[in-house]
Amino acid sequence: MLQTNQSLHPIFFTPLMKKRILDCAELFAISENKNVRLSVATLILNASSYIKSSSAGTTSSTADHILSIVGTIIGSGLYESEATVRVLVALGTLLLADDSIKVKAKSLHMSSMVDHAGSQHGEKAKAVAGEIQLILA
Repeated sequence: MLQTNQSLHPIFFTPLMKKRILDCAELFAISENKNVRLSVATLILNASSYIKSSSAGTTSSTADHILSIVGTIIGSGLYESEATVRVLVALGTLLLADDSIKVKAKSLHMSSMVDHAGSQHGEKAKAVAGEIQLILA
């Protein structure tokens, strides 16, 4: 069956489809292949951007799932600078989507993980980490 571009738009994804996509990202988050890791970082950035721009908002479980994947990625120490910057931008974008997400990120001590990641991956990562710290303050 041929699918139209419209049926592939995230707004048409069911909650189960979104969960399966994030489950897949979580499975590959600590891949040994740098191209896979960059793809996971891009997926997380796209998911966070969608949540931020969505008028429908997000469910707590979706945001929690993304925060968990971000924590896994940052904690792994496997990611190259470009992928790390994407993940940090994704986190910052997600934090701006809803105040409850900020509260959850604070409870997970994301601030210290963000500082560590920012200090290890160059000026862009450091700048994004600084912005995230302002959001979490």
